[in-house]
Amino acid sequence: MNRFTRPKFELIFAQPGEPCLNQVATLPGAILAVLCCIGLSYLLGYYMRHIGNFSQTYGALAGFIAFMIWCYWNSFALLVGAKLNAELAKESAKGPSSGGAGSEEHSRSCCVNAC
Repeated sequence: MNRFTRPKFELIFAQPGEPCLNQVATLPGAILAVLCCIGLSYLLGYYMRHIGNFSQTYGALAGFIAFMIWCYWNSFALLVGAKLNAELAKESAKGPSSGGAGSEEHSRSCCVNAC
């Protein structure tokens, strides 16, 4: 499942950002998001089988409620992976120096030149 899911998350992470992001830049967040999705799906399944009684509480809507919870958790995992990529991009833009206004301008010019 991982070899099919990870490229989809990499595409999601690469689209809204800067045009110069490469696969290496989006890889950490995509891997974290995939692992979180797999782990949270397992935990939700365990909860549904052993602890929760959604069918007694919600009746016919139990499956839909469980699906909505699963979508919410996966969306959260996707945001966590995107936040990881954003923080790593900030750190790499700072470079070896302490940063400042010049480093942001330098990273933009490098991005333009690299593309």
